[in-house]
Amino acid sequence: MSFPRSSPTSLAPSSSEVRSPLDRDRYLLIGDATLKVLDTPEPVSPLPGFLDPDPVLHALTAEAKVGKTTFAAQLGIAFAAGIAPWHGAPSLERTGVLFISAEESVGRVSRLLASLAHGLGVEREEWARNIGIIARGMRPADGLRLLQLSASPQQVEGGGFKLLQRILADLCTYDGLPFRFVVMDSASRLWDVADEADNVGVSRWMDELQRICIETGARILLIHHQGHNKRQGASKAARGASAFGAAARVNMALSRGTTDAERTLTVEGNAIPTVSHRMRVTPSASGILGVFSQALTLADEVGVAMPLNKPMSANSVAHAVLRLRGSSEAASGPFRGQISRLLEGAVKTGAVRCTGNQNAAYERVGPLCGPDVASTNAEAA
Repeated sequence: MSFPRSSPTSLAPSSSEVRSPLDRDRYLLIGDATLKVLDTPEPVSPLPGFLDPDPVLHALTAEAKVGKTTFAAQLGIAFAAGIAPWHGAPSLERTGVLFISAEESVGRVSRLLASLAHGLGVEREEWARNIGIIARGMRPADGLRLLQLSASPQQVEGGGFKLLQRILADLCTYDGLPFRFVVMDSASRLWDVADEADNVGVSRWMDELQRICIETGARILLIHHQGHNKRQGASKAARGASAFGAAARVNMALSRGTTDAERTLTVEGNAIPTVSHRMRVTPSASGILGVFSQALTLADEVGVAMPLNKPMSANSVAHAVLRLRGSSEAASGPFRGQISRLLEGAVKTGAVRCTGNQNAAYERVGPLCGPDVASTNAEAA
């Protein structure tokens, strides 16, 4: 469809000046230009349930020593190598990764990446070619300007934000890949906000990162610390200003699980349904926290939440799984349907039997596995 061009409406001149009519197409999208945008294929998330389909600002919040930097770095290794970040996940599209750390030295960051790469079976030379590191103590020092990003109106144009945008727009890896995944550790060390409870200052700073995501096509994963009050919900978990969670398009909150080897990652986003993932961690021999080895399937979670030979209703199982995830049990309505379908699939495989009791209709008698259960897991994911 083609829209006819019409002559711009002239602004009525005053007695003291004559204004030239504005060129509409220089200032806005309309007609064919809008249709061209609509004809562009809709983006697909490289990691459904974790990352937004569009390159936007993501925030990762957790208490100290839970593994937030490790989790972010593992995603970086997977992007750099074009592999799945853990068992059961899709392989990520290979791209350049920029790791910016105002928390640690360049040596410690490099060793963390090397340990994770070893756990994922990636050779040192492979990830080193595609991951750029900016961290304390590095030489050359020009990139260290990114360790203090100022969002004050006087500094935005010529400061670190401008340099970050230029790096993402102009530089590439040894393999010729643009930097499209950025890890920033951590917000409180990188920003110039004097009071992290300052909503205006935090919002201005976060908005600059979001602008860079849109203009360069890079996803930024910003790490921050969890508040001591442990507010419910990933978008409210961050320490300080509430603007932090409001500005990020995706919020992730990582917490300890029921055992030392488990973590729960709750994800909330504009384009992602609120979901919690229970993940296993394989300890590292080098003293690093370890590799996030897999996200537990819904069947894994039901297997933990539903003891053997204990009759339960689908609703009770849904509530038990949500308690394991640390999620609100009020969200069990739509989730209950997924649980019911999984249990019915498990009845077909013999892992679950029907009791005939309306109030406790299912009893697990074996491990949850088989094609019907697997298809329900894929649907839930």
